[in-house]
Amino acid sequence: MSALDSSEENLEIVEESLSDFAINTILHNGYDVNTLKLIQRVEIEALLPPPHLSDRTKLIEGLNEWRISLGLNPLNFNRQGCSVCGDNILAEQNRQPSISTFGGKKRHEWSAASLIERSSRGRNIIKEYNEKRALTKRDRVFVTHLVIDEFVSEYGKLSKAELRSRASELKLIFPAVDQNISSGV
Repeated sequence: MSALDSSEENLEIVEESLSDFAINTILHNGYDVNTLKLIQRVEIEALLPPPHLSDRTKLIEGLNEWRISLGLNPLNFNRQGCSVCGDNILAEQNRQPSISTFGGKKRHEWSAASLIERSSRGRNIIKEYNEKRALTKRDRVFVTHLVIDEFVSEYGKLSKAELRSRASELKLIFPAVDQNISSGV
């Protein structure tokens, strides 16, 4: 059996463990074998929000095993969960960044716009927003996860000031969102 055959077999095992909803959601959003090599955890979290946590867990675990079998990096592990507040904010803020994922930048050098621009889907969302002046609920959730969870995953918990700053930045990037949130998927 070739490495490619083994790789496809490993991906089929992941697929067999997922619900029809999860598989349809992944396909509906245009993911294929090539894009599954690129997908990040924050995108999976946006694709499979609660109450689909079991599917999310199975997909993340299965994709990590599959990606490692291909010699690729596993998905980013979210060390701190989705929490944005906590007792030890100063220690978290002073944690050194991972050079591999955030380019060695310090936490104060990142903005909502720069976090969005790191993701191809984030760039597409901004492009669509500029054309339509509206965001789908799914895109809004994705952007929030990207801006908050990706940062928290790398640097630790956000302070209240950082959280307010991110919210202000998002209002500047998407000024018409409050008036025009479409219900599209």
